[in-house]
Amino acid sequence: MPCTGTAAAWGSGELYGRGNVLDPHGPGWHLDRVRFDAFLRGAAEDAGARPLCGVAVRRTGQPGAWRR
Repeated sequence: MPCTGTAAAWGSGELYGRGNVLDPHGPGWHLDRVRFDAFLRGAAEDAGARPLCGVAVRRTGQPGAWRR
């Protein structure tokens, strides 16, 4: 289904809106997020990725270092 505009709150409670009337790429699209995420997960697994469910990723305090 075509989407004629978007509204998002990135890092604050205020919404930022944008229409697609003048967008050279045309309208956006509504996305079934659950289905799309399942598709991406399946593609990643087919490519050899191993899913880790119930695991949190946290910063270690060192730049660029992460711990699961």
